[in-house]
Amino acid sequence: MVTNGGYKKIFKSRLALAHHYVPDRLLYREEEINKLRLYLSFALEGDTPPNVVLFGHTGTGKTAVVKFVLRELRERLETDDVLFGYAVASTSPAKTLADVLTDMGVGVKHYRGQLLWEVLDVFKDATRGRIAVVIIDEIDKLIYAGKSEELLYHLTRTIGVSIVAISNKLFLEGKISDVRVLSSWRPRKILFNPYDAEQLRDILEYRASLGFEEGVLEDDVIPYVSAVTVQNGGDVRFGLDVLLTAGDLAIERGVEKIDVDLAKEAVREVEDKYVLDSINKMTDYEKLLLLVVLVNDFISPSEAYQKCNELIEKKIFEGLEKKAYRTWALYRNKLELMGFVELVKKGQGLGRGWRYFIKFPECYDKYTVLQALIGSLPLVNRDNGDTLIQLARVLPRR
Repeated sequence: MVTNGGYKKIFKSRLALAHHYVPDRLLYREEEINKLRLYLSFALEGDTPPNVVLFGHTGTGKTAVVKFVLRELRERLETDDVLFGYAVASTSPAKTLADVLTDMGVGVKHYRGQLLWEVLDVFKDATRGRIAVVIIDEIDKLIYAGKSEELLYHLTRTIGVSIVAISNKLFLEGKISDVRVLSSWRPRKILFNPYDAEQLRDILEYRASLGFEEGVLEDDVIPYVSAVTVQNGGDVRFGLDVLLTAGDLAIERGVEKIDVDLAKEAVREVEDKYVLDSINKMTDYEKLLLLVVLVNDFISPSEAYQKCNELIEKKIFEGLEKKAYRTWALYRNKLELMGFVELVKKGQGLGRGWRYFIKFPECYDKYTVLQALIGSLPLVNRDNGDTLIQLARVLPRR
C-alpha cells in the first residue's frame, strides 16, 4: 500500500523534477540568460526591445531560460506601461495570441473558428501606448502549419511590440515566404548548444538534490541516467522524467533506495510512454505517413506520399481520403518537428545532383512504434495489421 510516509522517504519536492519547474539556478546557461536579459531589459527603460529568436534542440533549456528571465523582469517591473505575455503556440494564430493576452492579464474570449483580426483588435487596444513583449514558445507549430505569417506581419508592424520566439529549428526564417515579414522581423538570435555528457550529469545531479531526500539515490544512478539521456538525444527532460518515474516506482514498491535496476525500469517506462503519448497526439494521416516511412526505412518523399494515397485507395481505413503531395509534405514537417522522421540529403553520383529521402531515426525502437501505429490507425478490420505492413512496403524498382 502506498502511503504519504513512503513519499516523504523518497521525495523532498516532486515538483523540482518536473519539466515546467524553473529552479533558482540554471546551470550552463549563464551566457544565454545574460543575452536575453540584456535585450528584454530595454522595456524597463521605456524602449522597445529587439525581436529575439532562441533556437536549439529540444531539452536544451530554452523555455527555462525565458521563464527565468521573465520571472526576474516581472519582479523588477514598477509600471503598467510594460506588458509581458507568454504562450505556447498552437496551430491557430488567433488562439496563440489570445493565450498571450491571457498571460498579460487581459481578458479575451476565444472560441473555435475565431478570426485573427478579432483578437488583434483586442491586442492593439490593450497595448496601445505601452511596450508589449510577446513570447511565443514552440513557434515551429505555427510556421510549419503555414499559419504564422499573418500574425507575425501584424505584430512586427505594431509600434512598441517585441516578439520573442522559441524554436527547435536552426533555419527558422527559411520556412517563411513573406518577404514583408522577413524584412520587418529581423530577430537577434541566441543559440542553445546541446549539453555535453558532463553538463547533463551536473544538471541532473542538481535537480535530484532538490527533488530527492538525501541518500535516496545510489551513487551510480545519476551517471547511468545521464548516459542514457545522451543516447536519447541529450534532452534533459528525458533524464528528469526517468528520475521522477524511478521515484514513483520506489514508492509503489515500498523501497527506500533507488538503484540502477529501478532506474532501468524507469527508462523503459518513460520511452514507451513518450512514444505512445506522441502517437496519440498525431492525426491519422501523420500516423499513416510514419508507418510508410518506418517499414521502408529509406524512402523518397514522393514515393512515401504516393504509397499513402495508394493505401487509402484500398479502403482499409475508416474516414481517410487521398491528399495532395503538398498536404502530405505538411504532415512530414510535423513528424520531423516531433523527431519521428528525418529528412536526409543524398548525392546521386558525380554530376547527377542530390535527392532527398525520409528515414526513421535510430533513437526509437521500431517494434514499439510499429505496434502503437497499427493499434491506433482506423483500420476497417483490426485483423489486417500484418497485411497493412506488407502493403505499406514500396517494392524495389526493376
